[in-house]
Amino acid sequence: MLNEEIVAMSVSEYCDLLISMAEFNGHNDPHKTNWDYCRWHGVISEERYEEAIAELVSRGIDSWDN
Repeated sequence: MLNEEIVAMSVSEYCDLLISMAEFNGHNDPHKTNWDYCRWHGVISEERYEEAIAELVSRGIDSWDN
């Protein structure tokens, strides 16, 4: 998937991707995947990073900081 495609996703679609990628990578932590996309790879903005945290928590997936 191209970075431009990830950036163009809605928050909900992006969170679905985070969950899928976390499961694919074997660590099952979409918050870590979100962190990686923002801070390690620089694909998404800080704003999208924060939006995704709120969406993941609303889905019952607690932050990895807890």
